[in-house]
Amino acid sequence: MPLKVNFFCDIKDSFMHLYLPEYISKINKKYKTKYFKTTNNIPRGEIAFYISCSKILNEKDLQKHDFNIVVHPGKLPNERGSGVIAWKIINGSKDLTITLFEPNEKIDAGNIILQKSIRLTGLELNNEIRLKQSKLTFKLIDKFLKQYPNIKRKKNNKFGSYFKKRTKNDSELDINKTIHDQFNLLRVCD
Repeated sequence: MPLKVNFFCDIKDSFMHLYLPEYISKINKKYKTKYFKTTNNIPRGEIAFYISCSKILNEKDLQKHDFNIVVHPGKLPNERGSGVIAWKIINGSKDLTITLFEPNEKIDAGNIILQKSIRLTGLELNNEIRLKQSKLTFKLIDKFLKQYPNIKRKKNNKFGSYFKKRTKNDSELDINKTIHDQFNLLRVCD
């Protein structure tokens, strides 16, 4: 009997909605998959992946699956919070890291399952960054599914930095600065 694997993405305008359906249809040959655009009324299943979700899951939600995994765009334990990749690029970083971890009652503090980084050239624009982010996410999910149920966990007990959620105001350009000075900001705007 194939594993029941559910995918949740509850942020309506998340770019992951562009990539998830194709990925899910690809792995649907091997797993029994479902895709949910809400985290309300979570059904039962064996594995749940939470990608681009805003809801903090409670214990009742977490008990509905044998294994819960949050896909976090950042290197835990140091890079917690929202908008990590955009903030890092704005500040000149060329590293893009995705972490799979088990959710718990604290934000971005559960046990780390898998983590992988890639290096950006520093010239990618928003759509290219998001494509690379989605490909790295799906590679990690594939790796997890191949290893399941023999999953190793690493404690995530070190305190890290929290990145604040980006707003429209965070994307405003400064007319007194050059395009060159604001290039990284332009790269992460859509």
